[in-house]
Amino acid sequence: MWLHNLDTSKPCAFFDVDNTLISIKSMFSFLNYLQEKTKLIPQQVTDEMQVELKQMFAAKERRENINAHYYRVFAGVSVAELAELGRKWYRQVADKADFFHPHALAKLKQHQQEGYNLVFVSGSGLAMLQPLAEALGVNTVLCAPQEQKEGRYTGKLVDQPCIGEGKAHYIRRYLRLFTDVAARSVAYGDDISDFPMLATVGRGYLVSPSELTRAANQQQEFTILEIEQEAA
Repeated sequence: MWLHNLDTSKPCAFFDVDNTLISIKSMFSFLNYLQEKTKLIPQQVTDEMQVELKQMFAAKERRENINAHYYRVFAGVSVAELAELGRKWYRQVADKADFFHPHALAKLKQHQQEGYNLVFVSGSGLAMLQPLAEALGVNTVLCAPQEQKEGRYTGKLVDQPCIGEGKAHYIRRYLRLFTDVAARSVAYGDDISDFPMLATVGRGYLVSPSELTRAANQQQEFTILEIEQEAA
């Protein structure tokens, strides 16, 4: 967990990141960047990981298992060096015109002006998320709990992946820092897997969801934020 200028008297605005706030899958974009632009991880290792991930998706493996498997590629990698490469990767992808979903970004800035604590909740790693959090003035990053030893990642997670029920798990634990703000807080996601996260706070929003997610939402009734809709 990464914290910055937290005000525990204020409610929170929780944001899923990939496909909610930004238009790319940060984990896979970053892996492609490392594979193509750096020599941080041996080519054979990244190639094998790409194949294994494709096989897991094809086999419809649980997303929690895919997420945990992904972080094995960073075993032995320097935490500081990965953070620096995360900043270089971010400068490259953030320059693209369609990087942000503007309606979700408008909501983030609205809540920021209203005094909410802004919180990212993502299955991505801190190296990918911290540059974005710093650029937007986000207060907290709840993300993949990558184990570190002696300044290097071990390739393991120390707790459950931050996806599906895992996101709700980390939000509930995070809210223990506050006093009675859950009902006044909001959360934004885009996928069925974000339903547990949206249900942990007073108001949950789906950002331009797929037809499958819309259908599933008929029983949940989270508010849908359409891409054409201006921030209220």
